[in-house]
Amino acid sequence: MICYFNNDSNDLFHNASNVFLTSSFASKAHGLYVYKDNFRRCMALSIARAREIVGRNNWIVDSDLYISPKDKHK
Repeated sequence: MICYFNNDSNDLFHNASNVFLTSSFASKAHGLYVYKDNFRRCMALSIARAREIVGRNNWIVDSDLYISPKDKHK
């Protein structure tokens, strides 16, 4: 194991507080252990979640940002 990747919530608002790497299991319990096999995928997800893809003021609802708007209204 390299580290633990906490990936809690699926909204832009909580990215700063709920997406992080730690040396051991996080108490939030929404994440996974990072191993050599999944290291690149975890890093890509961490970078994608850390960047503000759509500005908060340009998006009507910041929750569920990673679900496309057309899928939200089905």
